Parts: sequence; C-alpha cells; structure tokens
Amino acid sequence: LEDATVSLRESIKRINRQSREQFLETFETIREHYREIFKVLFGGGRDEEGGHPYAQLGLALLAPIGAMLIQFAISRQREFEADRVGALLDLAWLRQEQARNEEAFSLQREAIGLLEGAEAPDELSLAYAYSLEGKSLRALGRYPEARAALERSLAIRERLLGPDHQDVGHTLYQLGW
Repeated sequence: LEDATVSLRESIKRINRQSREQFLETFETIREHYREIFKVLFGGGRDEEGGHPYAQLGLALLAPIGAMLIQFAISRQREFEADRVGALLDLAWLRQEQARNEEAFSLQREAIGLLEGAEAPDELSLAYAYSLEGKSLRALGRYPEARAALERSLAIRERLLGPDHQDVGHTLYQLGW
C-alpha cells in the first residue's frame, strides 16, 4: 500500500508538470504561428505594432482561429485536471482503507476544491468526493459535517441518477449508518 501511495503521489506530480508544460507549449506554438501569419499578411513588422487598418483587419480575421486554439489548450488542461482529481480521490480512498482518515480528508478537500472551482465540474465525481469526505468525517467523529457532506452527495446523485439508482441507495445507507 505504501508503494502504491508513493506511486500515486508521483503520478499526481507528473500530471501537474505535464499539464503545465503542454499548456505552455501550446500557447507558445499559437503565438509563433500568429507571428508568422502576421508577417505573411502584412509584409513584415511585428504583431505588437497595431494601429494599421490592415493589421486590425487581419486581427479580426485571425481572432476566431486563435480563440479556437486557445479553447483546445484549455480543453487539454481540463483533461489533466480530471486526471489529477481522480488520482487524489483514489489516494484518499486508499488512506481511508488504511484508517488514515486525516490524510484522506485532506486529499478529499483538495479534490473537492478542484471540482468546485472548475468551470464545468463533473458533478458525479463531486458527489463521489462528498461521499468519501462524509465517510472520513464520520470516522473522525465529526458527525454533523459528515451528514452535511453526505447530504450534498445525495442531492447530486438523486438529481442526476434518479431516486432508484444504486449510488443513491449507497448514500442513503451511509447516512443511516
């Protein structure tokens, strides 16, 4: 279990590093392509000069392409964030199984913070994170907080999955425990 924990932490660090590197690489690639297109369209000069009517027209024509490339870079960043959240929740689950509930709770709070701060959070992942958090809080004897976390999980699961789904039943079981 300790080896798995070390491996998971290393994976989280690697994912964070790779996501930053890929974002910066993508941004720099966009910037270089933009400069090249500017030179071709306007016969030289630099994109920072601005003010020229043709430059303004060129920017108006190229802006949608730039926006599309930026959206692509943001999409890649979101994929890496999702991987990071998954790794944090897996490690938190492992810590719960080891009865290391303070550590599990800390990891769950980090994952929940990422999910809640996301522009378009994966609500089922958030419900799972709240459920894990409730279990940790219950083990720590923090019952009112555990109940609140489990109720947040239940509300999301009922809304997205319906009242008869097994995950709703599991959350209800945890609330009654």
